[in-house]
Amino acid sequence: MKHKISMFGWLLALTLGGCSYNDIEYEEVKEGVSFKKDIVPIFETNCVSCHKENGMAFSLTSDMAYDKLKSKDLVTKENSILLEKVKAGHPRGNALNENQLKKIELWIKEGALEN
Repeated sequence: MKHKISMFGWLLALTLGGCSYNDIEYEEVKEGVSFKKDIVPIFETNCVSCHKENGMAFSLTSDMAYDKLKSKDLVTKENSILLEKVKAGHPRGNALNENQLKKIELWIKEGALEN
C-alpha cells in the first residue's frame, strides 16, 4: 500500500511538473501596427461573433470596422473608448490577450490610421 501511494505521488509530481500555463509566446509589439494586418484579425477572431452586420452591436467586419470606429468616435489619439472597453475585459468571456491589447493601443497612439 505504501508503495502504491509513493508511486502515485511520483506520477502526480511528474505530470504536474511538466505542465506550464506560460507556454504562449507573444510577439513583441514596438511600432508600425497596421489596421488591416494587425487589428482586423483581432476583430475577426474575437469580436465579429456579436459585431457583425445585423448583429447585436455595430459591425466590426473587415469591410466596415474602420468606418464604424471613426464615425462613432471610438478611436481618437486623446480618448479611445475602444481601448477602454477592451482593457476592461470586453468582449465578455473572451477577453483579449496582452499582445492584442498592445497592438490596439499602439495602433491608436500611431494615429489610428486605416493602413
